[in-house]
Amino acid sequence: MPKSSKRTVNTRKNGEQAESWKQEQIAKSLFFHQKLHEWGLLEVAHAVESFDGSSVEWEISDLQISERAWSRVIHSGIAPVRVFAHPVVLQSIPRSVGYY
Repeated sequence: MPKSSKRTVNTRKNGEQAESWKQEQIAKSLFFHQKLHEWGLLEVAHAVESFDGSSVEWEISDLQISERAWSRVIHSGIAPVRVFAHPVVLQSIPRSVGYY
């Protein structure tokens, strides 16, 4: 088989794999979204995400958060409260432990 034919076959195969992976990820997302809704955790997620994480002290060593994990979240522009469970969040938002 000529090289260009092999390349075409490989490109098509990679494209099919990528599409299959994409469809699988969409199915997983829909499944988890449905379960969050069924279990009433969407409201909890909204409450956690609207919590002002800057209003609490983030002593990452006390919270057992590694410097590496903290840096990745911060440098990704993600609010730490969306990723790391803080005791104040857990105490003030019922069922928030299920979110984490």
